[in-house]
Amino acid sequence: LLKSPGEKGEAVSEAVSDATDAVKLAETFFWKAHDSAALEHDTTSMALALGNIATIHKLVFTDMSAAENFYKRAIKYDPRHPVLRRNFARLYHDLFEEKVQVVTALTRGKATAQVKQQGRTDRTAVQLGAIAEAEYRAALELCGASNSTIEKKGQALKLDLCLNLAALLSHDAMGKRLSEARMLYKAALDCDESNLEAALGCGDRKSTRLNSSHLCN
Repeated sequence: LLKSPGEKGEAVSEAVSDATDAVKLAETFFWKAHDSAALEHDTTSMALALGNIATIHKLVFTDMSAAENFYKRAIKYDPRHPVLRRNFARLYHDLFEEKVQVVTALTRGKATAQVKQQGRTDRTAVQLGAIAEAEYRAALELCGASNSTIEKKGQALKLDLCLNLAALLSHDAMGKRLSEARMLYKAALDCDESNLEAALGCGDRKSTRLNSSHLCN
């Protein structure tokens, strides 16, 4: 039977409620993992739990401020975890792109209230981009120092880091540092010679990175 508009609305509302409950349950699980690790003085596990909580606040609740604070806390516990540093970098990369979008819209006189809200941070695009760059480079250094037993996983992370950093440096607001970006695309291609984004980057074709974060493990 076909549902009425009211019934469809109720179904959507129920689905959203179920999804919200599932996310809250996941966050509760990570908090319990954090607290259990704290009792054992296991700072690495505490860091991973906080990193996953940060990712939830960023991607699900779109609360960048809370995500930033949780990532900072996580990195204090384990500053040598490359995925944590990568996700922290991507947070600032996303804020950088939001700020650029807002400035561009304001310049063109097309800034809606929603667009202005996206650029809520007081920091400039250059400041945000500089932090993202520093964190990507820190993650790359840690990735290069990874144990050989996780080499395959490390290569995948290095590929991701090279592509993200190359895309950032290619941006006009970061000085359009194409020479540095090309070296990073080449490094990405060395990780995966079949990667189209890396191949296009080596050929001076501008590419953009998807907004994503990795759960920590």
